[in-house]
Amino acid sequence: MFTLLSTISRTARPCIWSQAIRPFSCIDRIGQASVQTSKEEAAHLERQRLNANAQNRQRYANDPVFRQKSLGYTKKWRRRPDNRDHHKAFVHAHRERNREKYNARTAHDWETNLESRRSHTLSGLLDKGVADTHTWKTHTPIRCSDRVEHYCTGCNRDRFLMAWWKENSETPELWDQDRYMCNRCFANDWPRVVPETYTGYLANIFRSPELPLSKAQKEELAKEKGTESDKP
Repeated sequence: MFTLLSTISRTARPCIWSQAIRPFSCIDRIGQASVQTSKEEAAHLERQRLNANAQNRQRYANDPVFRQKSLGYTKKWRRRPDNRDHHKAFVHAHRERNREKYNARTAHDWETNLESRRSHTLSGLLDKGVADTHTWKTHTPIRCSDRVEHYCTGCNRDRFLMAWWKENSETPELWDQDRYMCNRCFANDWPRVVPETYTGYLANIFRSPELPLSKAQKEELAKEKGTESDKP
């Protein structure tokens, strides 16, 4: 009798264990299906993102209105106070990674663009305190610790800069209206840029609208002077 019961017990045991494990097997299959569904959903969302980016790039390249709106949104995002630190860190890291290209582009711009030379020269003079010894009839230089947004009356657009020239309005109706010129426009607005009063040395940028010369122009001028000095 005992032997018969033992045999029946051994025979029924797999069925009992199978019935006991089956619910957990179902849970495992459900979990696997959920993981598979999540992966498929993630892949689908990634395809949607890539397709949307491709469509936006195509539209950006061919639709001037859309391109202008996109630039406006990007500009506003970069200028938000809560995004400034992030954007400055990004720009700094990008410049460091591409330092050689950045320096080469700056040097090329200096050699080939008179407006850039005048703008950089005037900015350097402001850093050295030229506003303490010079005054201008129509504008006063404003040097900010960080970029601020103003509308430039020279290039007629909103700009986000540290160096500005605030207009000294002589019209009472405009006293409550702040008007600005960006440093580049003011540096190249001759003869407005010439100081009304100054003490000490007058920089070459204030003596001629054609100055400063590029390196190539200086070398050519030195060569011409050397040729003239060699004449009997």
